[in-house]
Amino acid sequence: VFIFFTVIKRLKDLRGFILLLGLFTSVFSSLANNFFSVNMRYVTSGLTFWVFLGILSGLLTRHIKIDSARISDALKRYSIIFIFLSVLWGSVVIPRGYKLYKSDRELKRAVEYSKTAVTVNMQGSIFSAFYYYRVAYRFYLNSLKHEKNNVICNYFMGNLCQDAGELMVQTDRYLKEEIEFKQNISNLKVLISREVPGSMRRGDLEMKLSELERIQNEVQEFRHEFGTPAAAFEKALFYYDVVVKNSPYYVQIHYHKGRAFENLGRYPEARDEFEIYLRQNPVDFDAYFLLSDIYKKLGNSEKVDDLKQNLISEIEEDIRIFPLYLPLYFSLYRLYISEKNPEQAERVLLDMFTLPDIHLNKGFHRAIYFLYAHYINTRDTGKIDQFKKDYIFNNLKTF
Repeated sequence: VFIFFTVIKRLKDLRGFILLLGLFTSVFSSLANNFFSVNMRYVTSGLTFWVFLGILSGLLTRHIKIDSARISDALKRYSIIFIFLSVLWGSVVIPRGYKLYKSDRELKRAVEYSKTAVTVNMQGSIFSAFYYYRVAYRFYLNSLKHEKNNVICNYFMGNLCQDAGELMVQTDRYLKEEIEFKQNISNLKVLISREVPGSMRRGDLEMKLSELERIQNEVQEFRHEFGTPAAAFEKALFYYDVVVKNSPYYVQIHYHKGRAFENLGRYPEARDEFEIYLRQNPVDFDAYFLLSDIYKKLGNSEKVDDLKQNLISEIEEDIRIFPLYLPLYFSLYRLYISEKNPEQAERVLLDMFTLPDIHLNKGFHRAIYFLYAHYINTRDTGKIDQFKKDYIFNNLKTF
């Protein structure tokens, strides 16, 4: 800002002044955009103002006619005010911006570790998942330390607590993997004892042992910090409430709150959250299935039947409008299976094989799997043989 006003004092042409103003505002908006690139909500309104001012300045070069000498004199006379305002602006905004930058930097690292935790859990390692969640949890806390009302950070932190609680429920799986992990540590200690002290191999084994023990301690501390699955779900609700308070129109948060209430066995509250969510996002069929299960647990069978009939009608209408959209068929298949209507479920799968886009996104493989499983469950040997002939042997290259 200081350099800008120093330069324009030397300009005597109004056209040059306005073009420089447009250039300055464009550069400023670009810098702000890159500086806060992790979380755009901090700069959206500011960017809109600066970009608008830059465009307006460029347009004015053709239409405005003012005595440039008078503007030059005014700038010289009041330049000290411009300098004062720029310093004041910098002293207030820059520290705040730096705190937001540090908050978002920690948030970005936390999200990466959370993604890794999800990946290793899908690969079958619950112990490693706990470890990466622990690392992510620490970065989330650091992010909230710089900005406690960061909506995105509180949202992801709530998801982490929810995922951790759902993993803690899987006690048998965790205990089995914990035993294997401790056995690996014991085996490593035996190998170290057989190596020559000071040798390179012994040093490598000791580093590996130290790493495994550190992971073990991190996992134990993380589980101890939550205590029970219920405590993890309560923590998730705490962070979700912060999101609702600071961003009341964020619809997705009601879905996650509904899941947390369901995990806690607080079914009336879970029902209310899912109903709020579905009123604003009526095309989320998974939420319909969850709400249907909640109605069952509340003993409201009539509501379950009405919900499923409405959902069947809505999906069939969507299929009529979007006949090539595969996820609609899979949702309808799941719905008929839950309704214990295998004939209609089979019809939906067979209809899928007539679609030209069946091979996109592994749709063919999923349909094959569901249809074969359906025939196995019904013990219809004739259909099984015909299925193998029609869909497997004739599609070996694709399969």
